[in-house]
Amino acid sequence: MFNEVMKRAKDGSLFVFAVSVLLFSWTWITDGGAEEPDSLPTESYQISEGESLWIIAEETADYTEMNIEQTIDWMMKHNDMESAKVVSGKTIEVPIEVKGVAGE
Repeated sequence: MFNEVMKRAKDGSLFVFAVSVLLFSWTWITDGGAEEPDSLPTESYQISEGESLWIIAEETADYTEMNIEQTIDWMMKHNDMESAKVVSGKTIEVPIEVKGVAGE
């Protein structure tokens, strides 16, 4: 068994495996990205027929440092939603673009 491990170590596959495990662990531990900011400015948004949280998140994710999935999670959390299902006519809070630049 020891000889087998040494052969693998010599051809680099053991090293590649160890690095892969390390990178996978790091990605899993850090959750792959930025955390949801809690203090984003918001505005009320009335859901139109045929819209989904995904569509709304695509439009608003550019204004935040979150990806689409994180934006959906943010909207669900801040609107006390238990699922991503939406009903046309319902009003929800969505993150908006901050106007102006601080410090200028």
